[in-house]
Amino acid sequence: MIFLLSRGDVIPRPLRQMMVEGKVKRSLSTALLVVASVVGLTVLPSGSSMAKAAAACGTFSVTNNWVSGFPVWAREAGYQIVSGNFNGDGRGDLAMTGAQNATTIPVAFSNGNGTFGVTNYTVPNFPIWAREAGFQLVAGDFNGDGRSDLSMTGAQNATTIPAVFSNGNGTFGVTNSWVSGFPVWAREAGYQVVAGDFDGDYRSDLAISGAQSATTIPLAISNC
Repeated sequence: MIFLLSRGDVIPRPLRQMMVEGKVKRSLSTALLVVASVVGLTVLPSGSSMAKAAAACGTFSVTNNWVSGFPVWAREAGYQIVSGNFNGDGRGDLAMTGAQNATTIPVAFSNGNGTFGVTNYTVPNFPIWAREAGFQLVAGDFNGDGRSDLSMTGAQNATTIPAVFSNGNGTFGVTNSWVSGFPVWAREAGYQVVAGDFDGDYRSDLAISGAQSATTIPLAISNC
């Protein structure tokens, strides 16, 4: 049996709990296929053709389909684009913010076949804050609800970590709480921010590294 995870993914909570309770055993049916809502974890029978194909990774099937709106909006200077599972269906989607005139967060929801459904709803404040020089946009599941959210840090005047929590339909709820230390450290040139579940609680956190004088790795652990 083969478990396929992308870099940085973790075994989702429901499946891990099943493992702890002994409900997932080696005697699982060879037809078993588990698709985790958060990270798209797939369990493949080791003798299946899919497993053999996975072992020969490094090849790609290419699509290039027309998508309404999103590619045109993305041309505007300042937009940062990230991928995440913004509606919790196990497929990667795209979101962007940061353009100078933007008051929305465009999202392209994957249909799983190279096509996308696009939303472009107004979001309070976050797109305006994202215009500030230095902000780095990241996607992660910061509240552990199985849907990817957005956060950013690194702007020169920031003392908060803005975050928007996905409602699963292209709309977002906004927070902007003061955080001790981290936003100030993140201003230093060279720092790069990434999201990951660094404490294993199924909520994404933030980490930064890369500044010239740094000898530490600052973390911002989500308390959501």
